[in-house]
Amino acid sequence: MYKRQVVLFNPPFYRFMGSHNNKAPMSLCYLSRTLDDHGIGHCVYNADATDSAIHWNLRFLFDNFETYIDAVDGKGSLYGEVMENVMSMAPEVVIIMGADPMVPTKDWGNPFIAAHFSRQLRKLGVFTIGIGPYFHIDGERFVNDFNCLLEGEPSETVLDALRDRPSGAIAARRMATDLIPSFDRLIPQPQTCNAVFSSFGCFEKCGFCVAGQSYRKMGGGMRFVEDDTLVRDITSRTPGSLYLHDLNFGIYSATALRHRVELLEQHDIPRHYSFAVDCRLDGLDAEKLELMRRMNITHLKLGIESLSN
Repeated sequence: MYKRQVVLFNPPFYRFMGSHNNKAPMSLCYLSRTLDDHGIGHCVYNADATDSAIHWNLRFLFDNFETYIDAVDGKGSLYGEVMENVMSMAPEVVIIMGADPMVPTKDWGNPFIAAHFSRQLRKLGVFTIGIGPYFHIDGERFVNDFNCLLEGEPSETVLDALRDRPSGAIAARRMATDLIPSFDRLIPQPQTCNAVFSSFGCFEKCGFCVAGQSYRKMGGGMRFVEDDTLVRDITSRTPGSLYLHDLNFGIYSATALRHRVELLEQHDIPRHYSFAVDCRLDGLDAEKLELMRRMNITHLKLGIESLSN
């Protein structure tokens, strides 16, 4: 039994630009499940979440970018406010996420902001652990800002870090495919918990995708979440619209897609849930679109990778 108080910390990102992000930090929620399974006292503090019910549009954020530049340089009163909140939790260890290693887009965090928080916490005697794709891809740049860095996915390497308190980078280990995230320890409550992962890794090698670069460095290929785990994860969520994170969804064979659709139909999931997915235009055809309709996919997001490999 671990006696330490651990804070899984998602630093503010959009709040430094005058907005917020109420989406639960998924990698930290997977780590939360691992810590729960091993009896480790902890909480998941998303410092980018607020009680606001509206968001400014991207144009507003672009026009008010100076405060974000200040934050990357380590300036801004928000550092003090958030540090008060973290230290009030009396942590011995803080795991700091500098962007989510499982999410391909770059707008979920910043490694420099995470490093500034780490340096402040270390001065106060707190052991800090960094996790995020930038710490994996460009770890030498950040390794001195943290006590140690967890490379790759949010795996059981966190247990090694908490037990041994090592220095430097801890080599990536692939996470279990039978794990579902825990949202029980989120601060503040409530947050948006509609992201579901059905696979980890990617077939493609798009240069713009941070997650893809991290997966290529980690190795181990593409892996599906186990069927019963996917069903258990989906049905644990409130019925409604879910975001199915799967970097390969638009390029599966029709046979593989049909298997997933029939699996969800067996559990009556399409009647209670709708889905948004990321797709490639060059992977779609009439047969796949009909399968997506059966699965109750209502939103297809087509990215720039549709134009060129």
